[in-house]
Amino acid sequence: MKDSLGYFNEFFSLLEREHDGGNPFLDSNGYRRFQRYYGPSFKNKARRYLFKNLYYSRLRYMINLLFCLKNPTILDAGCGLGSESIFFSFLGAKVLSVDLEEEKIKTAEKRKLFYKDLINGEVEFALGNVFEIVRKQKFDIIWMNEAISHIHPAEKFLKLAYGQLNPGGRVIISEGNAGNPCVLLRRFLETGHWSWTTRCTEDSKTGRKVECARERLFTLGEIASILRKIGYSIGHVEFTQFTVFFANRFKVLSKTMERVEKWLGKQKFSGLLAITYRIEGIAD
Repeated sequence: MKDSLGYFNEFFSLLEREHDGGNPFLDSNGYRRFQRYYGPSFKNKARRYLFKNLYYSRLRYMINLLFCLKNPTILDAGCGLGSESIFFSFLGAKVLSVDLEEEKIKTAEKRKLFYKDLINGEVEFALGNVFEIVRKQKFDIIWMNEAISHIHPAEKFLKLAYGQLNPGGRVIISEGNAGNPCVLLRRFLETGHWSWTTRCTEDSKTGRKVECARERLFTLGEIASILRKIGYSIGHVEFTQFTVFFANRFKVLSKTMERVEKWLGKQKFSGLLAITYRIEGIAD
């Protein structure tokens, strides 16, 4: 029986094949979009191995959680090209994935065809404003990977999400760590701003303007405080991505580095070293 790493390796091998031109369902525009997003991470063997390790560290807890839940309903808020949504459906989840950008949703729909033989649950991609879509049904999990830094206002969405979770449901946030000075420097180099800003984008479905945040990064303490004020109890918390120079090539080394990362996550200085964190808010 495959463990969490086994399932992830199977998914990642298909992701690599897609990058190398092995997805016949993507047209030229979709493939260029995929290449722009994943290209830097797959540029050479060293980068592929590094990206694989970092990506697994982000998804590891979610994979293990889905092993324990029977056919959970998941909202992937800000799904982008849909990789995690498709992967969660491998594990039997029913996933509703939402994004504001029409071209991303179209590409995600075509990508789903490439993975269809491994999908054990369901995955539906929806174009629209996440504030409106979250109101339509109840969820067991609301997953946000690098999304809460763009959803605006974040506090309003997390409060709305609390009311749309089934009893014991949870939001799981994986995000860049504003407590790490290097992460903040990267934001400045990418945006030209030391602080976060907002921008307006068009909802492709309705034509209405939607205000989004641009790299509104939180420290772990800040996001935990917001969750507690709304009423969530804090579940699993983990700083991730310390071992950025490790290439996840061999399983025995992967297990070793997993233990190293867990040790680093317990140290008092971990908030200054971690590139990302993951936090779980539970609706009691």
